[in-house]
Amino acid sequence: MYVKKRHLEMLRYLEQGGKALKEKFPEEYEARVLELYIMGLVEDGKLTEQGKILWEITRELNLEEIPELFVDTSIATMLEEYAKSGILLPTWEEPLKARKLIDEEGLTEVGKKVLKFAQTYEPNLYISPEMVGLIYGLPPVGKEAKLRQYAIDAYGSDNVVNAMEAVKLLVISPPDENNRKTYAFTRAHEYVKQILPKDLEKPLILSKDEMKALYEDTSGESEFYSKGEITQKGMEALTLYEHLVQPEKRIAPSYLSEKEFAVLKTIRRIEEIHKHTPDITPTYREIRERGGFEKLMNLLYFLEVKRLVEQREDGWWLTQLGHKALEYETFTIEASRALTMPKNNQAPAPYWLEKAHEEGLLTDGYITGKGIFALKLSESKDTFYLTKYDAWLLSAIPRARYLKWEEIEQKVPEDYEKDFLGEAEAKNLVEVLHNQTIGLTPLGEEIKLAIEKAKIDDIKATEFPITPLFYKVLKHFYENHERLVNLWKERGYSRMVVQIIKETGLYVDEVKKALVVLRNLGFIGKLGLTESGKRIVEAMKYLQ
Repeated sequence: MYVKKRHLEMLRYLEQGGKALKEKFPEEYEARVLELYIMGLVEDGKLTEQGKILWEITRELNLEEIPELFVDTSIATMLEEYAKSGILLPTWEEPLKARKLIDEEGLTEVGKKVLKFAQTYEPNLYISPEMVGLIYGLPPVGKEAKLRQYAIDAYGSDNVVNAMEAVKLLVISPPDENNRKTYAFTRAHEYVKQILPKDLEKPLILSKDEMKALYEDTSGESEFYSKGEITQKGMEALTLYEHLVQPEKRIAPSYLSEKEFAVLKTIRRIEEIHKHTPDITPTYREIRERGGFEKLMNLLYFLEVKRLVEQREDGWWLTQLGHKALEYETFTIEASRALTMPKNNQAPAPYWLEKAHEEGLLTDGYITGKGIFALKLSESKDTFYLTKYDAWLLSAIPRARYLKWEEIEQKVPEDYEKDFLGEAEAKNLVEVLHNQTIGLTPLGEEIKLAIEKAKIDDIKATEFPITPLFYKVLKHFYENHERLVNLWKERGYSRMVVQIIKETGLYVDEVKKALVVLRNLGFIGKLGLTESGKRIVEAMKYLQ
């Protein structure tokens, strides 16, 4: 998104008709109308619904009082984070006030409308040779100053940077306390590199209506549609547009702590001993005695969720990914954000970008082998894990509101460690904004609702309310609910338990324990899963 004062001026004249606009801007009329068209504000010389929203905003502004740049991705992010948290960094207040988006009382009416516009903004598909050149010529994430200098050196100005913001190929971060910004190509840039040649000769341009016609098989003859079929170029255009405008599932950052790394090394040492002494396996007791770990079970469960270890009947064994982890060593969640935020169409804070370079996840903005491994830990997970500390954190954060750590700290037990916050973030339960406030993700909101409707006090008092194994049992029950409930009714609870053990292949004692705990905490009721139990499984749709 990239809206200048001149765009607002043009919308005012265009509302009176194309003739008025042409008379006002005779020399630059064609170029400026093309800009409005690309931004999805104008179609066939008339305002679109999106254009009308922005036009309504212009009526509440004295355009002489606002800066030449009205809103870009950086301003929009500042506005959104302020709306969520009420917190401004020192470098945010002046640009938001100068644009009449906030005042002493908070968001202005203009600010609220701009926020809505930003959240629903959908441009037409437009990709120029210069945009492709920038994507091929620069790393996917880096310093904004370097981005603009590259564009100026290559094309004589940084207009291509602004255009890429306008068509959702690029985002700029809010400034930090030192007025530094970063950039990130959005996830769609990966498809640009897959589909479009490095030496693109002419712009790729399609309107939303033309896209719709392609989808509905009603398009006229063109390079995108021929003889009743979508051409290869048409398919490529549709793919690009889908990734530009459709929301992707959020990818949560991850980390590998010193404690986790030490556990992995201890397990590997025991595995080596096992080769010569088969009686010794990496059981919980063996790992604890050899490593002297505190809160070992928490570490093992979370390593299991990360797919670095797997639990077998004779202990905890390294997976292939776990062996790979020992090659790369540790990294922090702050560094990981520099990798995952571009995947979520966001630009990381400068400090997070620095951490990613310091910890070897990035080199000159390009991802390293260690960075690729770090992203794998953020990939799709087929299990879930909840501790009592997660439950306390979810209870402490209100829905649709972001808090500072100091506010959260007052609402959680004294033994709550700040490291637990990183665990919750890596589980995709919470997210941290550029202004360092913390709020619930969509998954976090669903889990919060589920545990609040269950036996929340008992959940907060239970060390591990949902272990990875408990979740497997819960998921199996959910996926076979009607059949298992009928078995429960007709042949009794014990027969159903035997059937679950048989179908899952899990250990007898663990399945029995899982069902007892899940019943005691309110996830299983008298005959079947409760709404809370179902919600836990259904919430996993938010996991990437």
